[in-house]
Amino acid sequence: MKKWDELPYKSLTKIKRQKKSGLKCTIDGCDSELTLRKGECQDLLCEEHQKNLIIYDGFGRIDRPWTFHRGPMCEICKRLIADIVRDIDPNLEYNNPSLFSRQCRNMTIADHKIRKADGGKDCKENIQTLCLNCNSYKTIAHEDWRNHSERS
Repeated sequence: MKKWDELPYKSLTKIKRQKKSGLKCTIDGCDSELTLRKGECQDLLCEEHQKNLIIYDGFGRIDRPWTFHRGPMCEICKRLIADIVRDIDPNLEYNNPSLFSRQCRNMTIADHKIRKADGGKDCKENIQTLCLNCNSYKTIAHEDWRNHSERS
């Protein structure tokens, strides 16, 4: 796994050009300037969002912008996702930090409060972090799979 903090900086010329152009992060709701580092999505993301890419052990995927809004804790049961993974494999975090990060990411759902099918957006205000269990419960309880007109 690549480490974000080991990425080289862009050239001074490139940094001046992007600042002069006023280029901003492309994630919905983010108004930050582009990252100063080279690497994945260097011309699309600010430092915070670039650092949060999956390639650098984060949660975000550029093709799924809502994933950048996942947090470390389930908003329903209030458990830390890392604690759920630690319960399953107590030594994984120390024996294989990269795999631990992947397990945390895979057990974390970025759930739309208002479904995209019902007009919801990918913005931070419409995303809630859920663990797998709470997401399954919410999906069934709210009949998220049904069309808006079919819901009871």
